[in-house]
Amino acid sequence: MKGKIDKTPWIYALWTDNFVDIEGDLKPHPRFRARAKMLWDEEYFYIGVDLEETHVWGNTYRTGLNHFS
Repeated sequence: MKGKIDKTPWIYALWTDNFVDIEGDLKPHPRFRARAKMLWDEEYFYIGVDLEETHVWGNTYRTGLNHFS
């Protein structure tokens, strides 16, 4: 299963509803959208996610630098 969520077979999987707090309407809705698609076969369960964020960064262990977008 390739990781391209806009290609077959992912395009046939439905998106979940947008994620919300476990307490539902008792908590504010998230600022950014987060949702998932799920597929499976005889051996594995696959999860594809769509997460929105304005401040994305990560650590790289190869160079030890932080990358910001």
